[in-house]
Amino acid sequence: MSKRIWWVAAGITIIYWGTYQGIEGYKLFTYIKPIYKYSINFFLLLLVYLVGWYGLKKEKKDWMQGTWFWVYGFVILGVLFFGTLDLLFGVGNTNLRNFLFSLRMFFTSPLPFGILVLLSRMEKPVAVGNKQQ
Repeated sequence: MSKRIWWVAAGITIIYWGTYQGIEGYKLFTYIKPIYKYSINFFLLLLVYLVGWYGLKKEKKDWMQGTWFWVYGFVILGVLFFGTLDLLFGVGNTNLRNFLFSLRMFFTSPLPFGILVLLSRMEKPVAVGNKQQ
């Protein structure tokens, strides 16, 4: 496993720790306006996406970067869409907010990156004839 993967995993862990302990743990979000809260959360999720993308950029397995791109793209668009709806129209109820909080916390954590790296290490080469690639 390359050093880049370890550095990226450490970076995502620090972002997650800062998110959970530094912001959520001290309840700083209780005292700020929702637009700032949503902006900070969105920025941190985008930062984790960019750090993970950087870590997977030089991996030889293209499916890893594609999976990271599509999964995080879908999550970021979903959080952006529902956050905007809630901000503009106040349509978000407590269940929706709790779901988006859990989704954001999971995808800000190092767990998705670790799962992707673990899956890449478990991948077996495809045999073609008697040769292995």
